[in-house]
Amino acid sequence: MSNPLEPRRSRLPFILALAFAGIVTLAVYRLTDAFVVQLRNNSPLSDPAAGWAYRLIVAISVLQALYAGWAILRPERVRRAMAEEETVARLPRYAIARSVCRNAAGIASLTVIYGVAVFLLTGLRGGFLVFPLLALLQIAWYFRQAGVIAGWLAFQQEPAPEHPAPLPWSREPADYCPPLARGLRPEGN
Repeated sequence: MSNPLEPRRSRLPFILALAFAGIVTLAVYRLTDAFVVQLRNNSPLSDPAAGWAYRLIVAISVLQALYAGWAILRPERVRRAMAEEETVARLPRYAIARSVCRNAAGIASLTVIYGVAVFLLTGLRGGFLVFPLLALLQIAWYFRQAGVIAGWLAFQQEPAPEHPAPLPWSREPADYCPPLARGLRPEGN
């Protein structure tokens, strides 16, 4: 049985991100055509402007995915955060690994949210499919990156405790008087 305090990538955030992407995609594709046409007709953007808005947000989503995968989810970035930020340095290694997994899954979920925003803004249901597919690729890539970071964290030392462990209990001195008995005199005096 493995040690629960060992740094390892957590699968649950990625499973939840996949479920979120699947549910949102299913919900968008289950909308009636009449609703989608009404959404497109009520769009604040004209058709050419909607096309350019769609392209712009797809480009931003791709750039965000690449930046997160190549710049943020790297062992070097975690090492630098541990060196520069005291709060991160004090965290146990398993907590850092779990935090990386949650953040990676959250970044991938943002891509689906961008897709919903584009769909509501432009009414382009066919273009929405790009965002869940991009999120699926992100989840696979980030899951791998989280494993690399967890593997790196397994070779790092645990942070030193902030306060040294208390010494074992020792007997009081012979002349010690408990606080409640101070000021009391024997009854015959």
